[in-house]
Amino acid sequence: MNSAHPHGAPEPHDEQDLLVLHAVFDRAYVLLLRGAADNTADGLDADFARAAASGLPVLVDLAALHHGSQEFLALLIDAHRHGAELIGPLSPP
Repeated sequence: MNSAHPHGAPEPHDEQDLLVLHAVFDRAYVLLLRGAADNTADGLDADFARAAASGLPVLVDLAALHHGSQEFLALLIDAHRHGAELIGPLSPP
């Protein structure tokens, strides 16, 4: 998993990689997920904890996510139960 800031952000190496971008705004903390979250959530719990610790509302942008594992889905459900908002299309239009 890669973690970066949105300005000049790298792209995932291929569709099997997950890139997590953190963007902090005055009114929200945004996690942008790109690529694929396969096999394990691979440290995403730390990304969600970092976002929650900001004290801001947390938005999780799934628009550029290609695939997510069952473990990843469980992590998203847990984050949503704790107040995170999930945004972005979950399937192609």
